[in-house]
Amino acid sequence: MKKIIFFILFFYIGCSPEFRIILSNTDNKQPQTDFEKSKYSIELNYSKLENWCFHADKHNALKIIPKNYHDTTFQSSPNIDVFYIHPTTYYNGITWNATPNYFKDNKAINLTIKNQCSIFSGIANIYAPHYREMHIKGYYDLPNGLQAIEQAYNDVLSAFKYYLNNENEGRVFIIASHSQGTNHAERLIKEYISQDKALLNKMLLAYLIGMPIKKSTFNSISPCLNSHDLNCILSWRTFTENYFTSFEYGEDIISTNPINWTLENNASRKNMHQGILFPNKIKMKYTLVKYNHLGMLWVREPTNLFFKLFKRNNYHPADFNLFWLNIRQNLKSRLNKYYIINSPQ
Repeated sequence: MKKIIFFILFFYIGCSPEFRIILSNTDNKQPQTDFEKSKYSIELNYSKLENWCFHADKHNALKIIPKNYHDTTFQSSPNIDVFYIHPTTYYNGITWNATPNYFKDNKAINLTIKNQCSIFSGIANIYAPHYREMHIKGYYDLPNGLQAIEQAYNDVLSAFKYYLNNENEGRVFIIASHSQGTNHAERLIKEYISQDKALLNKMLLAYLIGMPIKKSTFNSISPCLNSHDLNCILSWRTFTENYFTSFEYGEDIISTNPINWTLENNASRKNMHQGILFPNKIKMKYTLVKYNHLGMLWVREPTNLFFKLFKRNNYHPADFNLFWLNIRQNLKSRLNKYYIINSPQ
């Protein structure tokens, strides 16, 4: 029974405006008054470790690795950082942004660390800020939502500046994000990182996952074209084959296949898929065949019984989980190239 509950949570915990129908049927508390800027006048102090959901100086990166995965190359102090921005977890509340009290022992945020950010554990030093994220209903109430997402972004920007000035110590870094986090990461790269050429050159990769990212968004950085490109952007949104999302899609949307690492529509082979991250364990190796179609990553319906039982059109909550090991192994390969190019002669 526990396994069945875990499987259901695996596919249903997540966030996105894609889940309009699910959300409209919930009885969660939601804001009934307009956004009030005065409630958020105090900035978060990112010198306090309590304002980080994962911080290299506070947390043990080894503890978020899947139990059945053993990495002999795990590094306790890597020479690369990742700045990770988590997705929406704030569904139930009467304010338009989460408050700092929401951060304390938050199981939903911790789950995003284990399901997504764990990919980078032992490869990069992880810096993942808490931020006063926008309530999920902000995606449907634009007058309030635009102000709430601005507030959330200001926290992310403040955290990133603190990270650069106090934690980075000149290292190259990766940006990683999902869903609402990707909304913030896209803006962070466009409005802040891209404005400083030296800083942009230090950004090895950007994983902007779970939201539509246009190829035309950035003038100074391009999508990754293959499995070994660096200083580029990776982005995808996962759907079942032949399903057309009601949100943006088209040729201008970046869609990276995280199995064969191409933007083209050629399908990956099943034997290239390295498994799916379920709670704490990687299972179902050689299960998925994926290909790109008009800015969407389509998965051919697996013959596996689990997928038949829990079939869905939108695999948004599992955008990282479905390819956890493929992403991790590919990142190692890309970084090996970086180390070779930048090794002392």
